[in-house]
Amino acid sequence: MIRRELIKFAGGAATGLAFTPLPWRLLGDSAIWTQNWSWMPRTPRGEVGEKEANCTLCPAGCAVKVRTCGGTPIGVWPRGEAMCPAGFAGHTLPWHPLRLRQCLNRGRVSSLEEALEASRAAAEGGLAVLDMLPGRTASLLHRVHLSGIANARYIPAPQAEGGTARAMARLAAGSVQLSAELGRAKTVLSVSTPLLDGWAAPRRTAANRGFTLWQAESWRSRTMDLADSRLLIRPGSETALLLGLARQLLQTAGVERRARLLQGFDQLQAAIAHAAPAAAAERTGLSEDRIAALADALLRGQPSLVIADGDPLGGPLPEDARLAAAAVNVLLGAEAFSTRREPPVPKPWRCIECTRLEQVDNHSIGLLIIDEPAPGLALPWAAIAPKLKPEGALVVALTWNRASYARRADWLVPVPVYLESAADAPPPPDTGSWRIAVSPAVLNPPEGAIAAADFVARLAGAEPDSAARLEERQKLAGEEELEAAPAPAFTRILPAGTDGAQLAAAAAANLEGPPVAAHGWRQASVSPLLGKLWQEWDLRPAPGAVTSHPETLRGLGWHADSGARLESEAGQMQVLLEADPTAPSGIIALSAGPAYAQICEAAPNGAWRLKNPKVVRS
Repeated sequence: MIRRELIKFAGGAATGLAFTPLPWRLLGDSAIWTQNWSWMPRTPRGEVGEKEANCTLCPAGCAVKVRTCGGTPIGVWPRGEAMCPAGFAGHTLPWHPLRLRQCLNRGRVSSLEEALEASRAAAEGGLAVLDMLPGRTASLLHRVHLSGIANARYIPAPQAEGGTARAMARLAAGSVQLSAELGRAKTVLSVSTPLLDGWAAPRRTAANRGFTLWQAESWRSRTMDLADSRLLIRPGSETALLLGLARQLLQTAGVERRARLLQGFDQLQAAIAHAAPAAAAERTGLSEDRIAALADALLRGQPSLVIADGDPLGGPLPEDARLAAAAVNVLLGAEAFSTRREPPVPKPWRCIECTRLEQVDNHSIGLLIIDEPAPGLALPWAAIAPKLKPEGALVVALTWNRASYARRADWLVPVPVYLESAADAPPPPDTGSWRIAVSPAVLNPPEGAIAAADFVARLAGAEPDSAARLEERQKLAGEEELEAAPAPAFTRILPAGTDGAQLAAAAAANLEGPPVAAHGWRQASVSPLLGKLWQEWDLRPAPGAVTSHPETLRGLGWHADSGARLESEAGQMQVLLEADPTAPSGIIALSAGPAYAQICEAAPNGAWRLKNPKVVRS
């Protein structure tokens, strides 16, 4: 064959290939084959139905309809009320790529019986259950079962949500639990709290929410964008703003006259002595007129409510900010707070008392059981580690995933997730009228998975019957009629033992390290499908994104659109540097996930902070 024939053959083949259906047929068949591999999820076949339920991925407990096909959930829709994006994708959580499906002992596949045997041996050195989502029926069952174990402790993990209400309870007469009532308020000041982005139920924060919202924050959050009035403050200046606001309110004769009758007024005066309008304006970055306008709006728009809880993933605000917010609420009359009624508990249940994490002695826990039932729950490991015994301590994580405590726990034990077992949501922070919001069991959990309360029950030698106990409590809630809770009476304006001078010093203190405004959406890790919100639609910052003004990035020597590591003394996390010309200058906004808490330390004032942070190029 000569060269001319080769060229003619090649040219003819190329021309024929363009017109033959063979390559297009191969492309079509390949597309079909790649959708039918054995490991790909299949569309279920069977009877289509609907079940009424509640979404228990967060305390809101939204009413939903679960659409099923052949008994498998294929969609979730709201039932007569608003719902967040995570609620629509919640039915995919059982198939999450990070889902834990078998017991692991330091990475080695093991069994539930081996985990129980190791736990029984370690419990002799002191047992504690750390509940990452307190307030559920499972939380009560932990306390019931632990009552049968000597020297056992139940530790509810500190929650950012409800921090202001807990500070208010310290000012009320008697021992009460309080809740903020958004439905009662006409004017709301939210300080560094994602009020419209997960803090409250979507049904109470929609466009027709019924109250005027002032948002004070150090970065342009979703709540800031949706607020009626915006106050861009410097990071760490929340206490200064609230004390300056208290000073403005006390200039009204009626407010000062009522405040003088309350205990702790002298300490409040000592705290606001250095919160002159000029000093508060300089510390917060606001003008004096703006702070005065805020005080006037809160007085004229009563009932008013001030919330200074902090962010569930970025960390709670320090205690001094919560105390200052409580004092401002009392000055405003505190009409938007109500007494929370205790959820019904069957009389035979005997529960041990709760122990706060800071009350636990260091080096006193031989067996720590971490109950992590849902995504987005965070607590710095630096706050937990000192409580463990230096040698021989065992950590068992009853968890849904292979990421959060995989590096810290000796044992990982899978638990059922949303729609795999009957479960209820904890009480929401935005109302005192409780209701037990229950999600039913629609799917079977993985083989070897066990409800956290049943694991503790078996450890205590009790019957593992958490599902029956939840049904018992739910039935009791439907039968029992509770009287209306009396309105709380406030006798103090600052808690006993508060030092006004220290409160003033905390307000004047400058933030250590770079001005990082950490924030996060707790539901971001519910499903990979939610990545569309930041990867395709650009509706939210991606977890791990560091956003700042281009000039701020250049001043720090960072380059936009590049990967980096955020390092601290407690650990490191991967971040992506992004430039945003609309971002406030000088502020570094970090979209934090649960990994952020693991590189933070818990400060004595309750806040999380990065110790000696630095950004290193990847």
